Amino acid sequence: MTQTPRIERYSYRYVPHRPGIESVSVSGARSRWSEVHGTFTVCTVERAQPVSYWCGGRQYGRCSRVGMLVGPGQVHVDVDGSGRPDYRVLRLSPVAVEQTAARLGLPSKDLVVVEHEMASTATHDLFLSLHAALESQVNGPAVDRLIDACISEVVRRCASGGPSTLERREVRRAREYIRENLSEPITLSELAEVAGIGKWGFVSLFREQVGLPPHAYIVQLRLARARMLLATGRPCGEVAIASGFFDQSHLNRWFGRTYGISPREYQRVFVSSSRPFLHDLAEEHVRGATVVVRHV
Repeated sequence: MTQTPRIERYSYRYVPHRPGIESVSVSGARSRWSEVHGTFTVCTVERAQPVSYWCGGRQYGRCSRVGMLVGPGQVHVDVDGSGRPDYRVLRLSPVAVEQTAARLGLPSKDLVVVEHEMASTATHDLFLSLHAALESQVNGPAVDRLIDACISEVVRRCASGGPSTLERREVRRAREYIRENLSEPITLSELAEVAGIGKWGFVSLFREQVGLPPHAYIVQLRLARARMLLATGRPCGEVAIASGFFDQSHLNRWFGRTYGISPREYQRVFVSSSRPFLHDLAEEHVRGATVVVRHV
């Protein structure tokens, strides 16, 4: 009996007049998802078995009606899950959140997410309403009100300044070294030397504190940098080298595996003609693109 191919779909959209806001629709996705987040990221689940994930040294869960919120610089790592879930992801840049929060009279500086589970039916429906509006290419004041309401929900789950960190100095040194040398080859031996401890002890400590082994953490940071550079319209080959990948094909493999879309397709969504969308707010419609990936 022939097995029907399983289809994984990712759709990306942005709102040109509200830069720094990305909407992603995912259906039939791989269950496990891990990321070093560069944005305030909200995952709203439509259909899925409950998924447990690790974030900031604690385990949480997301499912239908219980969303996930992760902030810039935070890491989430799925630890279980099955099936091919359907969910929506809203990525809000720190600048977009800060500007909107300040305009609404909310705390806006040094926001750190402290409440990761969004266990509210009303909040769940609010975020789905925004995604539905963007997917239908609705625009104008109604969308702005939905965006403001969603950002307000994010801000009220944050602390200004955030909790004190318990990160070990060995890990802090290694993470600083990674950020400063992201475009260069980075070896485990180098990181262990920077941290000042043995190689295997360093790997264990890093994973315990960060949630990912060093190599996976480096790849995630490089992908985050690549996303940012692609949005400026730089050629994909240049982006790959500047982000620390060996070449464009190396970036293509990791980008497609992680985001379900090629770097070129991702860039096409966000760049109007030859100008970066971050600096061109003239268009008054929502642009979108859908990529289909087939798995047997």
